[in-house]
Amino acid sequence: MSIFSGSSAITGGPNYSYYAVPAAWVLAMIPHFVAAGISGGRFKNAAPRQMMADLLAKKDKTALDKKIIRAESAQLNAFETLGLFAAAVVAANVAKVPNHQLNQLTAGYLASRAVFNFLYIYVTDEAIATLRSGAYLSGIGIIFTLFIKAGLRLN
Repeated sequence: MSIFSGSSAITGGPNYSYYAVPAAWVLAMIPHFVAAGISGGRFKNAAPRQMMADLLAKKDKTALDKKIIRAESAQLNAFETLGLFAAAVVAANVAKVPNHQLNQLTAGYLASRAVFNFLYIYVTDEAIATLRSGAYLSGIGIIFTLFIKAGLRLN
């Protein structure tokens, strides 16, 4: 039986967790598309990293410049955690963590990344921006939870 179809008394229904990995990749890319879209033609596909380098070197950054930098930074942060998330999903699946738990945890991770992206790109108020750290830590906590659940099932 495929992990993507059917249900089992042991695992508790269909398993959608592997789908969360490409979904996390899409969520990682969205901030880049936001940045490129609002850049006013500054983003050039022939030199995709040049816009960010130019913005970081600029002394007097506009509000739009800062938003573009935040969007690109959100993308980088997402890719920094994507490998760890994918490994945690695989580990939890190999250990046969129940599907309903896998589904809930991976959906929670995706939600935390969506909130993180929104807060990183659009919130500049320092007090509210600290919520971004909460969203980030929630995602990391979910990754750790997947690994811990995998370890507990295998021991």
